[in-house]
Amino acid sequence: MDSRAQIIDLEALRECRDGASRMAKYYGDRAAKCQGENAAMAAAGLRPLHSESGVQWDRDQQAMAQRHVAALEAAIAALSPAEPAKAAPALAPGMGLAEFHARLRLLHNLDFRDLVQAGVIDDDEGGEADWKSFRQDPARFFIRVDDETAGKLWALCEQRAAPRRAA
Repeated sequence: MDSRAQIIDLEALRECRDGASRMAKYYGDRAAKCQGENAAMAAAGLRPLHSESGVQWDRDQQAMAQRHVAALEAAIAALSPAEPAKAAPALAPGMGLAEFHARLRLLHNLDFRDLVQAGVIDDDEGGEADWKSFRQDPARFFIRVDDETAGKLWALCEQRAAPRRAA
């Protein structure tokens, strides 16, 4: 498997893991809420709102989602390249948090016309699909495109940042 396909597979596994994690939290919260409501009803001498089997079903769903998270974590660890622990590399010479944050803001503020003019996307149906993908998550779009397209997108952000640096 080439490294690009492996990166996409890892990304898909991480998305699945995050979804399973959200499900586990949802069912755990829902079961706790139902138990709390039942306790309040019992304290008031009233019949419970939620059946015990319904609460148990939520707990079972939570446990199953937690097992999925654990399995996905193991798969991610198995596919992740082993790297020796080292200090995080600098973003770029002289680029700190403020500069990186500014570039992300620039990336999020690009519009369709900007991307077409820079050659990042085409002005056709395929370009519309790319535009939709970009608008949904610009940072993810940047990470997933090929190196040439990512370079064009970065150059566009740098071009926009140049007047700000000069000021």
